[in-house]
Amino acid sequence: MIYLTGDTHGKPARLSSQAMPFSKKWGKNDMLIVCGDFGYLANGAAKEDLLLRELALRPYTICFLDGNRDNIDLLNTYPVTQWHGGMVHRIRHNIIHLMRGQVYEVDQHKIFTMGGGYSIDRYRLHEGVDWWANEMPSSAEYETARQNLQAAGMEVDYILTHTSPTSASQEIFAANAQEQELSDFLQCVKDEVTYQKWYFGHVHMDAALADETYALFTATRELTSAALL
Repeated sequence: MIYLTGDTHGKPARLSSQAMPFSKKWGKNDMLIVCGDFGYLANGAAKEDLLLRELALRPYTICFLDGNRDNIDLLNTYPVTQWHGGMVHRIRHNIIHLMRGQVYEVDQHKIFTMGGGYSIDRYRLHEGVDWWANEMPSSAEYETARQNLQAAGMEVDYILTHTSPTSASQEIFAANAQEQELSDFLQCVKDEVTYQKWYFGHVHMDAALADETYALFTATRELTSAALL
């Protein structure tokens, strides 16, 4: 089974058995996908390595999209490999970064992923320390997304992003001008691509929105049904 949650920000408690007691039953055929701001790869410090080692002991697979709190420079030091029809960074044997603009086929489900987002609080952050210049997708990554969606016939089963499409963001908060390019791109995807359900993180809330769109933070949902665990 495939499950999804929102931003974990590198906090051990978020993926603990206390916070996710249902995960005690998960095995090698189960997968948890974090919709951005995974946070366990910010600076490559020894503490992060210890946390990743602990996650690597889990029997299930942990996948994540990158968000605006993930160090893309560090992620890009990992080799790019192919996984279920799309490109990934494999961080550990069971920890996988789902790259921007990819389409994967997992358990007969076509899944489109698009990470990236804008840090609205970057004015109090330090570039290269807790925010990174490539936190938003590049023109090449947008083009990769378009090409992969076209190759999929503009039809997938599920869309996973960090940022929300414009219509979803308008339901919950005022538009972020600096992030508009990405949210408008995602809105085009929403309007032009056939999908069953859309899941995103970033906004630190759990909510079911219009058009089978779901904001995720601390909640965990099952992919196909969107049922809460």
